[in-house]
Amino acid sequence: MIVGVRSDGRGALVRHVEGKRNDPPSVEAVEMMDMNSALSTIVLGPAWDTPAQVPVVRSKLHGHRGIAAYDPRRVEYVPLDPPYYHYPVSCGTDAQARGIKEAFARSKALQNPEDSRPMVFTVLPGHGVVIAEKWVPGTAPFQVMWEGMDADYLKVKNLIPQGPMEYIPASDGRMVLRTA
Repeated sequence: MIVGVRSDGRGALVRHVEGKRNDPPSVEAVEMMDMNSALSTIVLGPAWDTPAQVPVVRSKLHGHRGIAAYDPRRVEYVPLDPPYYHYPVSCGTDAQARGIKEAFARSKALQNPEDSRPMVFTVLPGHGVVIAEKWVPGTAPFQVMWEGMDADYLKVKNLIPQGPMEYIPASDGRMVLRTA
């Protein structure tokens, strides 16, 4: 189980799970743990079995897919800084980790506890997507994501944008992908 990032930023701190095979974490796992350092923590209240102070993001998913559309009333898109769309970076690099962390640090939904959108995502050109979900009482980890995908609040597609992209309004209220 990943419990943090080394102080030098060069790997994960892990706690071995007794009785389980303990494979080393992936590079993406370290990136996702480091995202927490740019975000706030929250206190889980009485709706949870064990009240505790936790990172604002409950679950994170790195997938090698694109996002065709999303419902901005339920999901927030946080773009990477502009150079990432003209000079894509490869997986496992410091540049990719920084880009992801900086994009999520700008998230209004994650910075404001009153923001009702429980999901936030960014797209990594030529690589995939990172999706984060907030703590929602009565749900299991990743449940907000899978139910949001099932309800078409976040429409996943196989093709990943390779360069400049944006989301533009559609007639049904969703934002749809447009590439250059």
